[in-house]
Amino acid sequence: MELDPGFALPPAYAAEIYEGRISRRSPPLGDNDAARAIELARKALRLGGDDPVVRAICAWVLFRVEGDLSAVEAVRRALEDNPNHVTVLQHAAAVVGMHGEPEEAFRYHARAYELSPGGPEAYDSLFGMAGSELVMGNNEAAIEWALKSLATFNHLLFTYITLTAAYANLDRMEEARAMLRKVREDSPHLTLKLIEDGVAKEDSFAWAVLPGLRKAGLPER
Repeated sequence: MELDPGFALPPAYAAEIYEGRISRRSPPLGDNDAARAIELARKALRLGGDDPVVRAICAWVLFRVEGDLSAVEAVRRALEDNPNHVTVLQHAAAVVGMHGEPEEAFRYHARAYELSPGGPEAYDSLFGMAGSELVMGNNEAAIEWALKSLATFNHLLFTYITLTAAYANLDRMEEARAMLRKVREDSPHLTLKLIEDGVAKEDSFAWAVLPGLRKAGLPER
């Protein structure tokens, strides 16, 4: 951003870093991380709103942090403009999935994985398919995709959360508790109340995992 103030992608990705920390319920970086994320996303859109990648990233941030429902159509339009870009597909999938369209989200994640099965971001597409299956109530399929995601990258908190919930939903409690230990190692401050207090206006994934996390023993507070 300092080297090229007119380049839209740096503020877009900076906004997403803030969003990621907010979504993981991580300790804040500043006095108002949500406001900073929104500010950066809107700056990126002013600089490069004609770029589908910028629009998709910023739509995701504004959807998650501000509850901006116009993001749903924004990511669909970004996909129309660039239907074969992994970043656009993944962010579109994230938005529509949280919006309550898990089947649509699964299709976008599957397409992203098809386009780049060996890419460094493949784990995110695999996790996205797992999360979509969990929201749809398909616990066995969720486990299958989540394990594939772990085989690619084993440091994504949400993959362990998905596995904890899916195993608990199937009453496979030993495996659920083993996955919960991984969750607690990565995020020792995480509690059910922290998740509930931070749920966005639309967050189908959070509501899908909460019962399984509670069953597996994640602390209430």
